[in-house]
Amino acid sequence: PPLLTVEPVRPEKVERDSGAGDPLEIPTRREYLPIPDGSSSTSATAAPTGAGSSSNGIPRTAPTGGTSLTQPQLKQLLLDQGMSDADAHIGSAIGMAESSGNPSARSHPDLEARTGEMSIGLWQHNKNTGEDRHSFYGIKDWDELKTPETNARATMRLFQRRGGWGDWGAYTDGSYEKYL
Repeated sequence: PPLLTVEPVRPEKVERDSGAGDPLEIPTRREYLPIPDGSSSTSATAAPTGAGSSSNGIPRTAPTGGTSLTQPQLKQLLLDQGMSDADAHIGSAIGMAESSGNPSARSHPDLEARTGEMSIGLWQHNKNTGEDRHSFYGIKDWDELKTPETNARATMRLFQRRGGWGDWGAYTDGSYEKYL
């Protein structure tokens, strides 16, 4: 499949949760990629869209149709945000387990009803955290997380802030391992 084309990034400083006060440089962009629709040579090749891994028997995401990104494309999105190759490899596996590569994925309604949580996008960012993630992610609306580049940027920010993948259910339950 064709590679996902992205524009250069500029660094941005973000504070760590640890209170250490040492800012992290995180690459960001001013413009974001549209959700691929298969209409140009830079769009993603369609992959089967289905639910990601499950949580206690309930699929993490509900099938939404549309075009999905491949695992190499997810990895490239993270690399373009400045993530190391090793972390981007794990992150691409987590993205596949969380959303099956579907940029429009939303947590399954049954899971939302059971947990009270709503997650969105490739890496399933949780809306109901009790903190203002809009400013942290640099978004005005949660639907912006359906854009692959924006979701990758949010993933990089949270990954750096938390110091790893521990906030992702697909990592903690091991369901990402089948994509390694």
